[in-house]
Amino acid sequence: MPVRMLPEVGVEQFVHLMSRTCSKTRFFDNDYNKRRFVEIMRKTEEFSGCQVLAYSVMPNHFHVLLHTPEKQEVTDKELFRRIRILYGSDYYHGLRRDYNTYIKKGDVPAFELWWKPIRKKFTDRMYSTPAYMKTLKQRYACWHNTKYNRDGVFWGQRYKSILIQDKPGALFTMATYIENNALRAGIVEDSMHYGFSSCGAAFFGNKKARMAIVDLVSRFIGSNALPAKSLSRREFNVKWTEVNKWYRGYTIEAGEEITDNDGKVIKKGFSHEQVQEVLSQRGRISFVDSIHSRIRYMTYGVVYGTKEFCTSFMEKFPDKFSKRVREKGVKMRKVGFDDIYTGRELQLNAVLPPVEPKIRE
Repeated sequence: MPVRMLPEVGVEQFVHLMSRTCSKTRFFDNDYNKRRFVEIMRKTEEFSGCQVLAYSVMPNHFHVLLHTPEKQEVTDKELFRRIRILYGSDYYHGLRRDYNTYIKKGDVPAFELWWKPIRKKFTDRMYSTPAYMKTLKQRYACWHNTKYNRDGVFWGQRYKSILIQDKPGALFTMATYIENNALRAGIVEDSMHYGFSSCGAAFFGNKKARMAIVDLVSRFIGSNALPAKSLSRREFNVKWTEVNKWYRGYTIEAGEEITDNDGKVIKKGFSHEQVQEVLSQRGRISFVDSIHSRIRYMTYGVVYGTKEFCTSFMEKFPDKFSKRVREKGVKMRKVGFDDIYTGRELQLNAVLPPVEPKIRE
């Protein structure tokens, strides 16, 4: 069984999250359900104060790369704004009416006795990765079961979580891996054509997806630029134009041509020979091959980053990791991610071959 743990709530963290439906049932088998899930995901993101840097909604599971900032103080005005986004206008107006009634009475002790528990109930669910996932999964499951008059469990096992180091290479590699899920599964021939991933949504014009990519690329290239949400519309459009070209060029690196058994190219891209030229070690697959493959480290590795980052994290849990692993970490075998370590040694099928894409008639 995979080790499941996260750092303490209230500290900044980057986490790859993945959750499957019960018995891997294809509940997200149509665009309507996927679109509704993304809508709830965005509302939960706004309510929690977290940021979704990358995501992909698949027929029976989803992936999210989540940035959870440090715990911040939230004013009553901001709290009500977030409540309205997640719970809707009816709930917001009812709560706001009660709030204003207590304020008008001027009875401060009575107001604090009523308001403090309610406020704490909401703020405890902000800037928290576990609370984000709980809210997202509960709200979508309730909507789906009500919509389709369904009873019973919706989600399968507890979600999987992998802590990602705040290091440009680790974050960008994980984001690219998540965004290429539909490509690896053969659903689309180009990840930018899949509208239910951050990459596809960005290229279709979704501003939140574009803002996440701008922030991600700024981290990757070591820029000290302001967060995308702090830019004016004109500044953001200029920034996106620059980032768009760079980001698309980087993702094309993961677009090596795929051939069938007869050698016929069924998805155009860089030739395999071109990619192999850059390899310096035998026994490793290229970055391109790594991205196209299904790498179990990305789901079961517990922690993901440099050796120092992984070992320092594992030292906090001596009962979960052996002394050797805590001291040396686990180098990811057979993949082309330089200087990337993880927290678990996978004995079998660490890297699985990509699913061959379906050829459209």
